[in-house]
Amino acid sequence: MAAESPDESFNTSNDKPANCLAVPLKLLKSPACKASPSFALELTQDPKDQNEDCLFLDIYVPANLTSYTEPLPVIVWFYGGAYIFGAKYNKKTQGMLYGGVGAIRSAALHGNGVIFVTGNYRLGALGWLAGSYMEAHGTPNAGLTDQRLLLEFVQKYIQQLNGDPGNVSAWGESAGGGSILHHLIARNDDGTLRDPLFKKVLVQSPAYEWKWDRSGKLNDEYMNFAKQVGYPDGDIKSLQSASIDKIIEVNNAMACSDHKNGLFPFGPAVDGKLIKEIPVYALGKPNRYWDKLDSVISSHVATEAASFTQGLKIKNKPDFTRLVGLSFPGSIMEYIEKSTIYFKGPATDRVCLWDWHSCYTKIVQDSMFMANVRAMYEAYKGRYYMLNYRWPWDSVAKHGTDLLLTFAYPEINLGEVVKNLDPDRWGELISVVVDKLSGKIDIAAGIFQQYLVSQAVSSSPGKYRSLDVPDWPIPKDRDTLQDGVMMVKVPLVLGLPNLLSKPPKYFTVGEQADTDTTYTKYSFWWGVLDQITNLKNPGNNEATDTQETGGYRDEL
Repeated sequence: MAAESPDESFNTSNDKPANCLAVPLKLLKSPACKASPSFALELTQDPKDQNEDCLFLDIYVPANLTSYTEPLPVIVWFYGGAYIFGAKYNKKTQGMLYGGVGAIRSAALHGNGVIFVTGNYRLGALGWLAGSYMEAHGTPNAGLTDQRLLLEFVQKYIQQLNGDPGNVSAWGESAGGGSILHHLIARNDDGTLRDPLFKKVLVQSPAYEWKWDRSGKLNDEYMNFAKQVGYPDGDIKSLQSASIDKIIEVNNAMACSDHKNGLFPFGPAVDGKLIKEIPVYALGKPNRYWDKLDSVISSHVATEAASFTQGLKIKNKPDFTRLVGLSFPGSIMEYIEKSTIYFKGPATDRVCLWDWHSCYTKIVQDSMFMANVRAMYEAYKGRYYMLNYRWPWDSVAKHGTDLLLTFAYPEINLGEVVKNLDPDRWGELISVVVDKLSGKIDIAAGIFQQYLVSQAVSSSPGKYRSLDVPDWPIPKDRDTLQDGVMMVKVPLVLGLPNLLSKPPKYFTVGEQADTDTTYTKYSFWWGVLDQITNLKNPGNNEATDTQETGGYRDEL
């Protein structure tokens, strides 16, 4: 049993707030900024608990730590939040979920112990500004550097708490999962692949926007930020002397501006040194990623992208083309239009022939979420476990909802949790309340967490599972994965969710094909990146992007 989560609203040595500066969700939901509802269960933190001095970590250990004679496996958690919000802990909400209690209890059910570690990383402009100027004068991808410090801390000190630095798992959801993919392709100063300092991974809905254009769009974003702060020449020393209030104001304004298009301005980027390629591309190339992992779980929910695109106005092809051009070079649009997946050929989903909004949602979902999930399978065959999360049912299983089963435990006040969900999301609220009243969510979360912790302990998610649920095998290699795919979903009766079913029935293996992560879709988006890589000047519809000769990829 883990110790009770402390009140960490002020947990630094000088009594300053502990969490990193983040874009407030209230701003993103405001009429001036709102493009779509915020994604479910991406929880906020109180602005009073934020400070630029924020690189702190929490370590949760079993209450009976001294009774373990062998070093314990370690789980390091990286939170999500679109790279602009999130925190390791919040006394009102997130601490309840991210406190490691469920993981520690799940391990103890089978006589095992684990240590759970989570830490902050910088967000928004303070964590993710990139581009050629930052490469020369600053530190691009500072958020990744912060995460690396957390992993290095574990290697250096976790033995003092009887933790095993040689048995570390990295867990992350959304931006946290996307960050883990970047650590898998990160490089040392001499260009060699860098040991990520973990042996196992759980990546849930790994997400990031493709940011490759170092001297073009990425540098423009940096200069735009500097100009809005008041330094049009972009001088970084001047920026460092700017008031933090002005930094926050511009950071929020840029997040709001991009959010109107369903995008976010900040996140991991190609920088020519630490990150040389987009992860989904590097994972498809031998010797371009760290392949010495013991075990991988990768997952997605039923509906990943709808929460990002719901409020966008996409009524016709020009609307569609404009939005696609914000994320991909304009010359790639023709490549997309010729695809047999979206516009031509015998594809099962022909939504792009009649609904431009749904078509754009599919493209965002397939390129920024599903391709990452399949890329992990292709890179780590033979040690990869696939999770298709559709709980309680498809229309409710939206981006972020899987955090509930990942972290819930009986003492959590779910009433406090649901207050942080978008008020428009009545389906999610009702489902959470109904399941909480029946007690089923606690049972389902316990089963789910035993699978995840079993992988952290043994590399196999099925070894230390609940006795009344199926084993979790490795999926067989085929275009559409089915055998071995773990499905989490309330069973259907006559096409409707059977609310009377017992939680063990929520977990099935191999009963439904995962059509979201086909090799065909993954290879299409890998091909798009290959096209981008080999374009000297792809340019997008804004006509502002230029790339280094030979594309974003440096010679390796």
